[in-house]
Amino acid sequence: MRVPFPLLLVAVLALVLIGGGTWWLVAQRRPREAPPATPTVLGDSDVELRLSKPRIRVLSGGKIIWEVEADSFDFTKDRQLQRFSGLKRAIALHEGKEEMVLTAGGMERNTVSGNLSLTGGVALEAARMLLRTNTVIWDGRRELLTVPQALTATVGDYTVNCPRGATYDVLRGTLTSNGAVTLTADGNLITAGGIVLNVVTQHFELLPRVAMQLEVADITDWIQGQRPLPEIPPIPEGVRQRYQEHLQKNAVAAPRGTMTPWLRRVP
Repeated sequence: MRVPFPLLLVAVLALVLIGGGTWWLVAQRRPREAPPATPTVLGDSDVELRLSKPRIRVLSGGKIIWEVEADSFDFTKDRQLQRFSGLKRAIALHEGKEEMVLTAGGMERNTVSGNLSLTGGVALEAARMLLRTNTVIWDGRRELLTVPQALTATVGDYTVNCPRGATYDVLRGTLTSNGAVTLTADGNLITAGGIVLNVVTQHFELLPRVAMQLEVADITDWIQGQRPLPEIPPIPEGVRQRYQEHLQKNAVAAPRGTMTPWLRRVP
C-alpha cells in the first residue's frame, strides 16, 4: 500500500517533535553541578570508598560539634571506622565557638563511640596553649584528650615538657601530667614529679619533688656593666608637691633653735 506524500511528511515531523521533546526532558533531569568531593572505588581490602578534598561536619543534637578538612576521607567496609589522611584541621565546636583546633598526618574516627585517634605530627591549639606531640586520643563522651607519648606545650610565657605524656580536660581547661615534667620560662628551669596547669589562667600546681634553677643577676655583672641596673621609677609629681608642703609646714611650726618638749633633758 502506497502512503501519500503529504501524510508521510506529517508522520516524519511528528517523530522529530517527539524525539526532541524526550531529549529536552532528559537534559533537564541531569545535575547541573558536580559534587564537591568525587568518590573513587579503591582496591584496598578494607576501604570501600574514598572522597578527595572533603569538608565534613559532625552533628550532635542538631548542632555542629566538629568541622573536618583533609586531603582524603576513607569509608571502610564495616562502616565503623572512618579515616582521614592529610588532616588540615579538625575544629571542635561548642555552642558555635571553637574549643580547639587539631592538625595531624592522619586521623581515625570510630562511628560507634565517637572517639578520635590522631597520629603523625599532631598540633593542638586550645585557649592559650599550643601543644605538639605524635599521638593524641580523643574521648568524646568525657571530652578528655589523652597524649600517651612525650609532648611539648607552650602556655603563655611557659614551655612545658612532659616525657611521659599528659591529659587535657577541655571543659576545665587543665593539662595534667603525673610523670616527670620540666617547666622553663625566661632562663629559669623547674623540674617536678607532675603538674596540673590551667591553660586559661596559667596558674599551675607542681607535684613533688620540685627543684628549681633560677636565673639571677650577679652584683659583679652590674659593677662591670655587663647587666644594666634596673630603672628606678620616677616620683610622681603629686608626691613631690606634698613632700614640699610637709617641709614648709614643719619649718613654720618648729623654727630653728627651738627644742620640742620630748627632747628636753630631764634633770
